[in-house]
Amino acid sequence: MIDGMAATEVAGGVLGLLGSIVLAIPALMDLNNRRFWDQLHRLNAIKGASNDDVEALRRLLLDDLLGGHRLHARCTVGGGALLAVAFLCLAAAGTARLIAG
Repeated sequence: MIDGMAATEVAGGVLGLLGSIVLAIPALMDLNNRRFWDQLHRLNAIKGASNDDVEALRRLLLDDLLGGHRLHARCTVGGGALLAVAFLCLAAAGTARLIAG
């Protein structure tokens, strides 16, 4: 049977793993958008395009890229909260283990 300290450590480990996965979601999504970043670097090579045209295209592409900022913010807050709870669980279990002797 599992005791309270061990259960707290297991919960902390699971929450830490979940928090790490949630925090990785925006980075994984940005990997899919790599072609947009490559296009941003190639905009200056367009023949006959003025600087204003290039900037307008750059803004349109950036709007597409940054459109998921709400999801990224939720992932950051949610993943950070899960990691904070995980570390609290691990710290509580360690403290209880020290007190218990």
